[in-house]
Amino acid sequence: MKKLILSAVVILTTGCVSTTPENLAPNDSRTCAQNFTHAGSLVTGKTFKTNDLITNIDKKSAFSQISKFIAMDGWHILNSDSDLGMINASQTVSFGDGKTAPLNVSVDQVDSNVKVSISFSTSMGVHSPADAVMESFCEMVASAN
Repeated sequence: MKKLILSAVVILTTGCVSTTPENLAPNDSRTCAQNFTHAGSLVTGKTFKTNDLITNIDKKSAFSQISKFIAMDGWHILNSDSDLGMINASQTVSFGDGKTAPLNVSVDQVDSNVKVSISFSTSMGVHSPADAVMESFCEMVASAN
């Protein structure tokens, strides 16, 4: 009986682990939503990513606006370098005994446009709804305009 229960737990657990990135919003026309992926599980931790190209803006302006948005959205900015176009931030995890969840944003000039790349990770046992993360990412991108 114990072997049967253990086998069921192993099958259920491995069924919840996803290593293939999944597109959450195939019908959402926003580029930030189309490029949004997440991989992992509650057991392994998850990584959320997106990128978007913002037209007719310079890197300095986009970086400044996105930095303000991140700070006002409740993130603790750990490191920020406007020359490199990198923002490293984190949020404290609720009931996480001091755990934090890192956010990394890259802002790069591409001709007369700016490419914004965003990555957010959660550790094992920490849940963050993918649709809420995607909306937050798209808001970050939109804040540059």
